[in-house]
Amino acid sequence: MDFKENPPPTNRSQKLKSYYVHLEIFDQTNVTFAKKKGFFHLKKMSKFKMRMGKYLQKILLKYQGISLRNFTFDARFHRFLDHEAHLLGDIIRSFKGLKRLQLVFEHSHSCGSSLSDLGLYYLARGIKSLKKIKSTSIDIKRCIKITDLGLSTFLKNTHIVKTLESLDINLSECRSILQSSFPQCWASLLMHQHLKRLTISLSWCHIEDKGLSALINTVAKLNNLVCFELDLESCHKIFQDVVSEIFQPLTALKQLQAFSLNLKGIRHISTEKAMMLFNFLANFKELQTLKLNLTWSSITDEGLNEISKQILDFRQLRSLEINLRGNLCISQAAAQNFVTVIQALPLLGHRDIQFF
Repeated sequence: MDFKENPPPTNRSQKLKSYYVHLEIFDQTNVTFAKKKGFFHLKKMSKFKMRMGKYLQKILLKYQGISLRNFTFDARFHRFLDHEAHLLGDIIRSFKGLKRLQLVFEHSHSCGSSLSDLGLYYLARGIKSLKKIKSTSIDIKRCIKITDLGLSTFLKNTHIVKTLESLDINLSECRSILQSSFPQCWASLLMHQHLKRLTISLSWCHIEDKGLSALINTVAKLNNLVCFELDLESCHKIFQDVVSEIFQPLTALKQLQAFSLNLKGIRHISTEKAMMLFNFLANFKELQTLKLNLTWSSITDEGLNEISKQILDFRQLRSLEINLRGNLCISQAAAQNFVTVIQALPLLGHRDIQFF
């Protein structure tokens, strides 16, 4: 489905609001903006990180095309409009040497968001013209006007960027993304076969077992993926009885080196299901980083002892983070024994184990 494009604003009263912008120049002579006599001008500096205010639109339009390496646009808690997204997309398109892009449009409950599917399309149109982009992160938390159509269109328009290796999408509390459309929506992710790192946050979303299964089956077909992070905090429609089975297709990712999973608030993960989860993780022989949040689970002392033995099979593990807070079934002695056992891992450096 094609969106009807609107021209960028011409009225001077339609200016971008106060946003937090970080620019880093690509070449040796670093230049940035400095304020002087009520206006911003170029000045030799290594980095630029400041609040620009009403001059942002005028400055970015004047200096678009500068060879940038990193570009962060932080508009959280503002009513970011579609015509402003049109302008920002055109500016992003002009940064031909851009390698890292971060866009933040998170909104508070009281403010709400005016960014819709059309605005997301404008941003995707700007990203797809970047020939050297390596990493893209977009935070649309609580953007309630974003639907499954907008997400699907974003994924379809950005897949042609063959240099894109890292994609981070925060969809937390995006209540308008429908469960029934998840299979078709995430099918667009299959076009991103060049991805090596994928982070998706669906915390507090109305996702159910069927929708999660569709996402996992799609991710399992990204053959070059080495890092996968998934946040399912407080997705109350997901039942713990099917959690371990849903993730089984990911065993196809034999080269996976980093895995992060947040199951906080998923209806009390039992000892049996936790053990099945670690059995599933044992398939990743190259796993070096593991991060699990099992807060409020129902794992017993016996189950924790069995899990500690399973973790010893992760011979390549270098970083381990496990959160078991809120678990009333684990004794202090069992927790201490768990910490002692995992010290036997030969390559383990960083560890952060939380119980109480």
